[in-house]
Amino acid sequence: MATTDWDAYRRELEREKFNQQIQLANSQQQASRNVQKTLNAQGYGSQGYGATQQAQINNNYQNNQSQLQTDYLNSLIELNQQEKEEIANNANNTFQTFITDTQGLTGDDFYSRAESYGLAIRDSKGNYTLNTNSDVFKNLDQASQAYLQNYFNAANVEEVPYTDANIFDVSSLDNQITYTNGSGQVVSDTINNRFKDETQTVINNIRNGNIQDGDMIKMTNMSDNGSVYLIYDNGNLYYITESYFNSHEGNKYKTFGQERTLKEYKQSNNTNNEDQNVSNNNIGEKANDFRQLQLYNNRPYPNENDILRYDNKYYIYKDGDWYEYIS
Repeated sequence: MATTDWDAYRRELEREKFNQQIQLANSQQQASRNVQKTLNAQGYGSQGYGATQQAQINNNYQNNQSQLQTDYLNSLIELNQQEKEEIANNANNTFQTFITDTQGLTGDDFYSRAESYGLAIRDSKGNYTLNTNSDVFKNLDQASQAYLQNYFNAANVEEVPYTDANIFDVSSLDNQITYTNGSGQVVSDTINNRFKDETQTVINNIRNGNIQDGDMIKMTNMSDNGSVYLIYDNGNLYYITESYFNSHEGNKYKTFGQERTLKEYKQSNNTNNEDQNVSNNNIGEKANDFRQLQLYNNRPYPNENDILRYDNKYYIYKDGDWYEYIS
């Protein structure tokens, strides 16, 4: 990706300042000569007159020099800010492209592709790791860095699902969050703008003891149907991947939008409906009770064969309706 030669802009800014300094010096000298010529013409050239005029010329020169330096520094600050914004935008664009380009890749296929982006390096043992010193990684916001760290972990099933780099920081709702929306696009925004209600639901359930160590949570927002997958461990929430969430055992919960409720659910690991280990013997009567039909009233897209516990019973979602599930 082409980048702007910001050093060239800075050199040009320095040249402009230098030229203006020369012009100011020339103007001061010319003004001094004009004052002296006037005094000479009036016969006062050798009698010490003109000190006031000369002081005013020197004062104007110093003021103009000071203003020139201030303007230069302000222009330099603006230039540096523009450079910083371009670097951040380029890093984010590369990040977005990389995520799209590597969807579904694992192992060596993933890491060789990541290496071409400068995001993977080999350690002393020859193993690939995330290159946290790369310009792309260093210029991402913290939420995107955590997302990328977790994305790398997911590419190798032998790695741990989360580290301290993957903490979901809820200390402020203005903190950034990176997630995949309902259209499959990676989005970065503040918690407050996208997951305020869902995050508060999770925090409340941690406080009241409903969420405990090892429990996993899927938060889905109302604005773009984006989801974030989390695990609670030793007082912290960590990002995990959707695949880890779906494939690992443990207590799992969902929360959606403004409903402010936490729902326990089960989900089959197999997404091929024809191969699901669900027979007619497992499917009971249709859930006609209004309350039961409202189990997913705030979750517009339940998955086929999702299994959810409600009021000490299990229900399965098939062909657009909920049925009692007999295990």
